[in-house]
Amino acid sequence: MSESPAENPLINHPEPVLVGVIMGAWGLGGQVKVRSYSDDPLRFAVGRTVHIDGRPAQIMSSRIAGMALVIKFDIVADRSQAEEMHGKTLTVPAKELEPLPQGSYYHYQIIGMQVHDEEGACLGVIVEIIVTGSNDVYVVRDGKRETLVPALSEIIISIDTHPRSNSMVVRLPEGL
Repeated sequence: MSESPAENPLINHPEPVLVGVIMGAWGLGGQVKVRSYSDDPLRFAVGRTVHIDGRPAQIMSSRIAGMALVIKFDIVADRSQAEEMHGKTLTVPAKELEPLPQGSYYHYQIIGMQVHDEEGACLGVIVEIIVTGSNDVYVVRDGKRETLVPALSEIIISIDTHPRSNSMVVRLPEGL
């Protein structure tokens, strides 16, 4: 079954989505060490394709090494080429992301979002997401101040990811 934009709003997202970054070479055979930004356990499975700085690269092997992954890509032949990959980004087209359950969002959908309180006052823009053990925390900046907003259902009143709106309404507890 093909997905329509109404069923999956990610299909119309024009930008590639960051899923990892190459941290350096690993071994002599062209493998690289990757920091993953993906929650998808199959994102870096053998046979999958990601883009390295926009260039398609098929995953030939992949394994966990501590807090990172060691990956062999078809376009990296040896250690010399692997060393040149340091700092390069790994992306996928947004249409390849799995649709999330209602009320869940990818980080790229939240970063850059305008945040307002219940009275309509602008608190700023979400510039970062801090991942904690229990819930994410949105870092909202307006240039003069920074507000930390817990991503909790009792705090977040509404989220509108439509490109024209791209906004969030929050109910801040006393003291924030």
